[in-house]
Amino acid sequence: MAAKKISDLSAKTALTGTELFEVATAGVASEKVEVRVLRGQRVTALTSSAGVVTIDLSLGKYFTLALTENVTSVLFTNLPGSGFADTIMLRITQGATARTLAWPASFRWEGSAPSVSTASGAVDVLALTTFDNGTKWDATLSKGRV
Repeated sequence: MAAKKISDLSAKTALTGTELFEVATAGVASEKVEVRVLRGQRVTALTSSAGVVTIDLSLGKYFTLALTENVTSVLFTNLPGSGFADTIMLRITQGATARTLAWPASFRWEGSAPSVSTASGAVDVLALTTFDNGTKWDATLSKGRV
């Protein structure tokens, strides 16, 4: 994403999603600052391929996944970077055929790792937070929403 200069913005400039601005003060080198617009967030639909789901954190914080096959691997790209935390939500929906989803070893659960709901049309909501650039994810699964 290209940086914008705040001084180049007009009063009617619309900001959407995440914007990168270049900020400079007299006598100080310019720095880039990320600004997130605080309003509704984009929801990104994920798909699996050969049992793998890839969650690209540059696409937002909210994701959906309709299970069409058993998922054996969940991968993350564009993590926040060292020293930054991140939280995402994933809504998982079962189809007519019950599918499974294997959790990565980096997911830490309260107690044992749960399975996704298997009823046709069942919806589970997964909340994930990392404090260490994705080395570990604190995971909570709210199950059986319809």
